[in-house]
Amino acid sequence: MKQRLTDETIATIDVAPPAKRLEVFDTVLPGLVLRVTERGIKSFAVRYRHQGKTLRCTIGKTPPLKLKKAREIGYGLLAAAREGLNPMAEKRAAQKAKDTSPPCEKVVERFIEKGLSGAKPDHAKEVARLLRKEVANRWKGRTLASVEAADVAKLLEGISAPSTQRHAYYALRLLFKWSKGVGIISASPIGKDFPNPSKPRSRERVLETEELKAIWTTVIGTYSTFNAIVQLLLVTGQRRDEVAEAMWKEFDFSKNVWTIPAHRTKTGDKPHRLPLTDLMIQILNNIPRGASTYVFPGQGAKRGTFSGWSRSKRRLDEKCHISDWRLHDLRRTMSTRLAEKGVAPHVVERIINHRDGQVSGVAAIYNRATYEKEMLEALERWSRHLENLYRSTMWVLKDTPQNRAALEMLGPLAESNGMEKPSRRIRIAPPNDCATSKREYSSSL
Repeated sequence: MKQRLTDETIATIDVAPPAKRLEVFDTVLPGLVLRVTERGIKSFAVRYRHQGKTLRCTIGKTPPLKLKKAREIGYGLLAAAREGLNPMAEKRAAQKAKDTSPPCEKVVERFIEKGLSGAKPDHAKEVARLLRKEVANRWKGRTLASVEAADVAKLLEGISAPSTQRHAYYALRLLFKWSKGVGIISASPIGKDFPNPSKPRSRERVLETEELKAIWTTVIGTYSTFNAIVQLLLVTGQRRDEVAEAMWKEFDFSKNVWTIPAHRTKTGDKPHRLPLTDLMIQILNNIPRGASTYVFPGQGAKRGTFSGWSRSKRRLDEKCHISDWRLHDLRRTMSTRLAEKGVAPHVVERIINHRDGQVSGVAAIYNRATYEKEMLEALERWSRHLENLYRSTMWVLKDTPQNRAALEMLGPLAESNGMEKPSRRIRIAPPNDCATSKREYSSSL
């Protein structure tokens, strides 16, 4: 039958008679037909003539396909048929191309090898990591040509962290753009109308003095690779990966300078020279030095650099009783506290290697100062601040006969040697009080 199709009339059309299909031809666009099965499944199609035969090409099911969109697609298919083309044959050829194109995981690896060859190493490494983890694993065995906008949206919705979601979105855009350029796909499913993931709010977390003290005294109390990384993050103010991926050859202990190569910095334009304080050198000297060229090598067959960030961070949170903070907050805390101590902004920016601290324009031609002397003075002030935090820590011992006897013995011994009285930094407390203390030792002195 024929009638003017509307969204309302389509919704009211019921199931077809048993063992038959109901076909309703649209009077607005001749050739467009709504087909309804005996189970009530509705779909749009077009009827057209090709080489003397009447053929049908399915457009899609409704819902989700709307009538307006079906008319737009149908108009294009019917126009192609009038020019002598066969829309159904072209649709089958396109589907065959999708079925025979390489699977996503192979396209991802090819893109990493070819498409990222000219990118900065750190950027290429992060894009490769995201594509392998979030794309190749989830779309394994599926062809990239079969991926549609809805598939991309579903993949991104499955990523909980907003920043990771946004980075994965841009990695996918790079992948689809490259794949289109080399002919793997004909069009990217991420069109101009695809919604961009919202940009996460910039964090403003600056650790309070007591929080900083708790973290610092915890990481210097027991050695581990993660604790040593946190120590260097605290005393240097550098970025996480710049510290975690540091190599021994970058440190010149004869000149007390750490030179981070340009390709490992976020700015990427030139190496970053950071003066080493005595505290930094002490931390580095305490790190076991094996055969690896990395300061913090990984473990197992795939050595590389340190891994296990989430697990180690959770353990640290439990020990220092602080939550809702990130490693990057240490960097922000350092720059904020240095500014509060009167360190010039351009010196602070040079220490943390921010672009904002770079001299630009005509001034950059004449100002070649590295400010290393000022940087060293500021870093030494920061090191002294951290050391004072440790010295001001009250150590709490459980109330046991052994601890009381040891404390009584240490008092006269310290006084006779001109040392600080232990009672100023060590006290005996009941077990209930120890549970909320900044530091707690269950063993005897």
